[in-house]
Amino acid sequence: MAVTIGQMHVSMLTILRAPLLLLILYLLSKNLLVIFHLWLQTGSSLPAVTQALLDKLCKALLFSASVVLVLHYMGIDLTVFALFGGALGLGIGFGLQKIVASLISGFILLAEKSIKPGDVIQLGDTYGWINFLGGRYVSVITRSGAEHLIPNESLITGQVINWSYSNNLVRLQVPVGISYASDSQKARKLLLEAAAATVRVLREPEPVCLLTGFGDNSLNLELRVWINDPQNGLGSVKSNLLEDVLQRFNENGIELPYPQRVLHHKSIPEITIRTKPDS
Repeated sequence: MAVTIGQMHVSMLTILRAPLLLLILYLLSKNLLVIFHLWLQTGSSLPAVTQALLDKLCKALLFSASVVLVLHYMGIDLTVFALFGGALGLGIGFGLQKIVASLISGFILLAEKSIKPGDVIQLGDTYGWINFLGGRYVSVITRSGAEHLIPNESLITGQVINWSYSNNLVRLQVPVGISYASDSQKARKLLLEAAAATVRVLREPEPVCLLTGFGDNSLNLELRVWINDPQNGLGSVKSNLLEDVLQRFNENGIELPYPQRVLHHKSIPEITIRTKPDS
């Protein structure tokens, strides 16, 4: 039994054999992908981002080739799909533009290496490290354990802070205010001692403490320290640092500022009141 449509001749036996051939090619492609993936991890010295990019390209190439071979075996002229491809492209342009944009953005991220698995990033209010970089989205795990799935398009078009892009060094700025009655030189010394006693604060680059301005109620100091493990969070370092600073200030008589207001009372001049007697 066969069907002839124009120059295309398709038999029932070919139709029955096509799924079997597609299954064989699928299993063969899957095994080749496993071998190629193992070679990328063990036999090549390529970066992890390049390995992920090559793995995705090889997967798309093998599966596409399998489909083309099955269609060719069935005797189907691939030029008949030209009209279908145009209609599909039009549909993608209108209905699937967000998905396609995320897919293309994923390949751009893998090629540019601007964001890779293990990086610590901040996108808006989301702060965490990249656990997985997929073709459509990026998995970002925050310090609270929540896993955010962010579309790749947002990482390309939006502003992203990559705390570990070139290195893991991150400078923290900790503002501290003291009262005007306190010794600023002594306070700066105590701040540097607290920084030296904090575990995650680096000795090199060394911490610095600056007088940044004169506030309404306080002398404004700023302690600047460096860490090299932003994936462990920034809040814990600041918390430990400020607790040590508070203890040292209390032990050495450094006062923290309180809001103060000065009121000027203007006295009312004496007024002489005269009454007119009744006539």
